Amino acid sequence: MIMTRTRLIATSLVLLGLAACQPETIDPNKEDRDNAAAAVKAAASMPKMPMISSSKIYRCDDNSIANVDFMDDGVTANLKMGEKTMSTQLVAAEKGKPFTAADGTSLDGSGNTVKLATPGHKSQTCRAG
Repeated sequence: MIMTRTRLIATSLVLLGLAACQPETIDPNKEDRDNAAAAVKAAASMPKMPMISSSKIYRCDDNSIANVDFMDDGVTANLKMGEKTMSTQLVAAEKGKPFTAADGTSLDGSGNTVKLATPGHKSQTCRAG
């Protein structure tokens, strides 16, 4: 009987000791979640791309057509003229200043009447219709 009691106490102590142990939780997706969280944080800190706030089609003094997309940042515009498939990006030094491109193209204004100068051509007035 003493032997049985001793075994019972020993077994109870072992089980009590095992019950006190907390198993380590292994999360197989932790690395993926951490990488996704880091990507979201990096994307949030990136500068936002400007979006088109208005698009206008102008007819200029020389009878050419200028398609202009004005961006919501107030300092960027995209100009497409003639048969070109690519537009020229124009950037203003600050809001309200003329938009210019490295090739010498400039666009002054953003309303229904603008002044447009392109390489090889004199400055001309263009009106939205």
